[in-house]
This record gives sequence, structure tokens and C-alpha cells, in this order.
Amino acid sequence: MNRSTRLALAILTLSGASAYADQFHYHNLVVGERAMGLGGAFTAVADDASAIVYNPAGP
Repeated sequence: MNRSTRLALAILTLSGASAYADQFHYHNLVVGERAMGLGGAFTAVADDASAIVYNPAGP
């Protein structure tokens, strides 16, 4: 193998390993100041505009 083929193979191999290393989890996303103040326990409170994120059924 020549040098460019080896380099391309190494890049493809190592880039696949970092694909699953994402630290952003959309389930842990807190929307709104009140929800953050309540620690994410905002499901039963539906008197804020950001309640649609936590309880789509509404009040």
C-alpha cells in the first residue's frame, strides 16, 4: 500500500470511532427557566409557554 492509501484508511477507521462519542442527549434538554429551576420536573405544571415541550396535551 502506498502512503496516501494508508492515510485514507486510517482516517476512515478513526473517524468512525468518534461518531458515537456525542455528549449531547436531547432527552436531557431543559427548556425554560422555570423548568430548569424545578430540576426538569415540569410535566404537571402547564401554565407556561414552554410547557408544550414537556406536556403536549396541555392543561
